[in-house]
Amino acid sequence: MGGCFSGIQWTLEDDKALLSYAGAFNLDGAVQALNRTPAACQARAYALGASFSPASLSVWTKAEDRRLVELVASGLSLSKAAAQMGNRTSKACTGRLSKLVERNGGSRASLFAAFGVAPQTRKERHGRPLKQDSALNRRRPWTAGDDGMLLKMADEGATAKAIAEALHRLPESVLNRLAILDGMAEMEAAEEAAAQEASVQTEPERFPVWTDAETAELEALFAEGDPVSEIALAVGREQADVRSRIDALGLQRMIVHPSRSRAGQTFSSEEDMAILREYGTEGAMPLADRYGRAPEEISSRAAVIGAGLRPALQPDEKFVSSGTIALDFDGGCRACA
Repeated sequence: MGGCFSGIQWTLEDDKALLSYAGAFNLDGAVQALNRTPAACQARAYALGASFSPASLSVWTKAEDRRLVELVASGLSLSKAAAQMGNRTSKACTGRLSKLVERNGGSRASLFAAFGVAPQTRKERHGRPLKQDSALNRRRPWTAGDDGMLLKMADEGATAKAIAEALHRLPESVLNRLAILDGMAEMEAAEEAAAQEASVQTEPERFPVWTDAETAELEALFAEGDPVSEIALAVGREQADVRSRIDALGLQRMIVHPSRSRAGQTFSSEEDMAILREYGTEGAMPLADRYGRAPEEISSRAAVIGAGLRPALQPDEKFVSSGTIALDFDGGCRACA
């Protein structure tokens, strides 16, 4: 016999003969009868779902075909399907499935339809959504609308699973986002509390804090009608500090007590000079405190002598009024000639 055929297509008669030899596990007989190499005979037998090994049955029954198709449709791999096919090897199952697909439309979908088998989805097999479904939202940023819906459903008592289904996200992603939002809310609350605390904090006080004894002494002197200048000397504080404390306590009275008022008394040269020097810059209140007069008296006297209408008088200057009063440091107030 000549050399073995190489590269020659298998005919239907060759396949039938090969299967008969495979059923008897007679590889040598197939090689001699078909004039092909052992490897070619074994490969062709494998493609036909047969084998020359006793460990793998050569002829597939209809029950085995259906069993194989059902196992594959359930989502099992061919190796796991072969483990449930008795004496069938993984290679035998692979070859048989290829043959069945070829005979039934060329695709697994047409094969499943031919056998009346519905392939199961991953969700049906494992009870959870497909990976590609969750992957759509796995890295999608959370929007303000997502956060609002998440917080609303969480406040209403919805479970993480229900929220995840509504937002098309994973439950783990929902829980993580809730934790982030809770942390942000706590941070905002802390910042708001700090801002409120800072807003109510007063600036450092300009003067030392008043004691109860000092306050009581101030109230007593104030009630007696003492001017602010004397009260300041008595309590050892600045006049501005005393005035601020009087305002804070809400004390109300004339600057001087009526019994001690100098209303109607002639102004001395010292008072007139002080009014000329200070009225334009300090106003009536400090002068009234100093000399025990009402602020109205100081203002009236300032109008008479023209204080505030001309530059303040310096200590080394003399002033003569428009016709009735002459003022100097030594001579006091006198009528003009």
